Amino acid sequence: MTSDNLLSPDMPVDLTNCDREPIHQLGHIQSFGFLFCLSSDWSILKVSENVNQFLPLQVSDLVGEHASRVLTPDALHDLRSQLQMLSHEDSVERVFHLQPFSCTDYLYDVALHMSGRSIILEFERSETSQHRDYTPTVRSMIGRVQQSSTLADLSKMASRHVRALTGFDRVMVYRFAPDGSGEVVAESKNADLDPYLNLRYPASDIPQQARALYVRNPVRIISDVHSVPVKIVPATDENEAPLDLSLSTLRSVSPIHIEYLRNMGVAASMSLSITYQGKLWGLIACHHYRPMVLSFEKRTACELFAQMLSFLVSDFESRAALDATTRSRTVHDRIMAMIAEGEGLADNFDILIDQMAAIIQFDGAALAIDDHIVRSGTTPSVQDIQGLLRFLNTTHGSEVYAADSLSRYYPQAQSFASHAAGLLALPVSRRPRDYLLLFRRELRRTVTWAGDPRKSATVPGPNGPRLTPRKSFEAWQEELSFHSAPWTEGEIAAADSLRVTLLEVVLRMTAAASEAQAAHKAQQDILIAELNHRVRNILNLIRGVITQSNVNLATAEQLSNVLEGRIDALARAHDQITDHNWGPQSVHNLINIETEAYGTDQLDRVKLTGTDAYLVPSAATTLSLVVHELTTNAVKYGALSVENGSIEIQLTEDESDLVITWRESGGPTILAPSRKGFGSTLIEKSIPYDLGGDASVSFPPEGLRGKFRIPGRFIDRFWEATQAELSVPKRAKAAAQEETLTLPPLASALIVEDNLIIALDTEEMLSALGVKTIDLASNMATADRLISKKKFSIVCLDINLGGEESFPLAERLSKTNTPHIFTTGFGAAGLPDQYETNAPILKKPYRLEDLKHAIARACSETLGQYR
Repeated sequence: MTSDNLLSPDMPVDLTNCDREPIHQLGHIQSFGFLFCLSSDWSILKVSENVNQFLPLQVSDLVGEHASRVLTPDALHDLRSQLQMLSHEDSVERVFHLQPFSCTDYLYDVALHMSGRSIILEFERSETSQHRDYTPTVRSMIGRVQQSSTLADLSKMASRHVRALTGFDRVMVYRFAPDGSGEVVAESKNADLDPYLNLRYPASDIPQQARALYVRNPVRIISDVHSVPVKIVPATDENEAPLDLSLSTLRSVSPIHIEYLRNMGVAASMSLSITYQGKLWGLIACHHYRPMVLSFEKRTACELFAQMLSFLVSDFESRAALDATTRSRTVHDRIMAMIAEGEGLADNFDILIDQMAAIIQFDGAALAIDDHIVRSGTTPSVQDIQGLLRFLNTTHGSEVYAADSLSRYYPQAQSFASHAAGLLALPVSRRPRDYLLLFRRELRRTVTWAGDPRKSATVPGPNGPRLTPRKSFEAWQEELSFHSAPWTEGEIAAADSLRVTLLEVVLRMTAAASEAQAAHKAQQDILIAELNHRVRNILNLIRGVITQSNVNLATAEQLSNVLEGRIDALARAHDQITDHNWGPQSVHNLINIETEAYGTDQLDRVKLTGTDAYLVPSAATTLSLVVHELTTNAVKYGALSVENGSIEIQLTEDESDLVITWRESGGPTILAPSRKGFGSTLIEKSIPYDLGGDASVSFPPEGLRGKFRIPGRFIDRFWEATQAELSVPKRAKAAAQEETLTLPPLASALIVEDNLIIALDTEEMLSALGVKTIDLASNMATADRLISKKKFSIVCLDINLGGEESFPLAERLSKTNTPHIFTTGFGAAGLPDQYETNAPILKKPYRLEDLKHAIARACSETLGQYR
């Protein structure tokens, strides 16, 4: 560590100084293994000084030599092959029980990763002469913890199993709070040790750079706090930069952390990261009171267990978030139904707070709207609230404001903290600022810390004046005043969802009472809020589809095909909803569209009968995914996978519910799947989970049978459609597919698109169609300049280019008879009424076949003039 990292003697020394320490560049490793740093051509650049303790070689014998002079040919081959397995910059690969050196008979476990352009090899002697497979052990551990019904049970089981696997004296599950502090939520220990359960540790105990490393490198082992660190030679490269050991398994330990562990009486430790949504949720912290070298194989098993535990934690957290979202939606619907048309929030204040109390706990509420304040329950005075509103106007007006100690940020709040210490403020308008305020009483409580978190190091310690960690970790209790019960992440998320609901109500009232210009702005606000809400839901849905679809798929191509099918199904359902202005959707039409997506050869083999039903948009999206998965399975494995197979789909009305029966016949003999993938889960659980209906699937040898019930509350109406009406969509689709268009040779193309990802995707499609030269333009000026320079075989025009419209460019192309197509997220609705054109309109998202068909049409027609 250089002197530049030391603190000034005049600066107060406390635990926050840890944030200055470059813990990933300490220049040392721990002594239970040794390290090689190689160049990209496998020349040895650096080695650890202790290499002579493992090999009959000196540092001078190795630095500058090629690895082939030291490693056996077989070992070199195995290591090179494993290096190819590194999937991303934070990957670490492993080779167990390797005999890499001809000069010794010892077997080694090797970890390898990239550090910049350098290859890092870390060697540890194998614990046994034979490789031990811990996979069955980890599988058994995961199977047991999966039975947990709560996060507390999950954490408790995890600590017990990790201790049983590793033999550490103490294993804790440590969970981080929003303020960065952490609490021991589960513990398994030797009977003679003092308990740490429920103790709180300050955020400064784990500095920010250490938290970042825990996300990148999920396993941290310290074998002996009294061991002397081993230097890496030479210490720096040609640019005088030390080696980055962020991903190292042998990385040495900060002297500050070593002293911290010694003060706790810990001789060896291991930390396993638990992550949620890419962030550090907590740690499995293991302590041993004697030196301990845990084998690399066993640490790898622990890492696998921690990764699986992260998935289980994510499942618990996601289910809790989903439950909160569902309850928020219910409250939203009730509020919108109960608030009378033409009345504002103040007129329905009692109804509003009664509904909100179902999802958020509070002691009092106040509504400040249109310069009026309405209160209920335990709140500050009107005068105090007016001062509070002025403070809130200095915060971000588009976000929920949450504080469990309001006086910390607004000192005047101390005067009324006894009955309003905590605040959750929901902005319900932008200008002027109006708020719904939720208050919580002061809750004097005791927090038990592991030692005094505020105790500074005021005397020099073994590491000089930079830092001396606290020496006492005995329970230290702090009495908290001016605090309320903390607002949970779920409550804050529910408040944000309700903010959108209340904003909708306020803006609806504003639109009814304001002039046309003000009403237009109000509607824009609600659309922004609602769009943001829906886009977040869509992104979460797509992320879930991607994550779940990745299970049990062997290749990237398989994953791409599955994702394309599922996202196309969502897009088709969304198109139907938007085409009908978010109105009810025909089930017959939905099924026809899904089955037609597999080509004209399937159309006559799907027989759809019975009463048609019109579903609300949310139910239509759910059903479209189920039908897509059923049809996909039928095409791959079921009735539609052979020439003579068929499907009968029967729709019936049963006491206002819709019952859908799916029956396959004439296909190959089928068996029930041995395990269920994401598609099967969608089929069997989407309708019960999302809609509260029923779903059952069976697998008799003659073909799959399915029965699905959609509750009547999702059905707008039933309709007795004629057979002619039912067959029209298929005949129209078949006719469109039978249309034969020839795609001429395309020498060049221009893509006018302001979204780079879409432009690059379209470029790949055009390349696949044989286009030789492709230019990209993100705005009208660039496109106009390119068209002036050369003639293009085809031009793809996005209608809306970040505030510009491409119609003038289309007119110019039409006059020169240049084939062109429009691409838009709105379909034909994206064209203003005053424009008429024969140019094809391609609705986003589109596939290669869609683009090919549109270009063929554009090249085969004489484009009409614009007017």
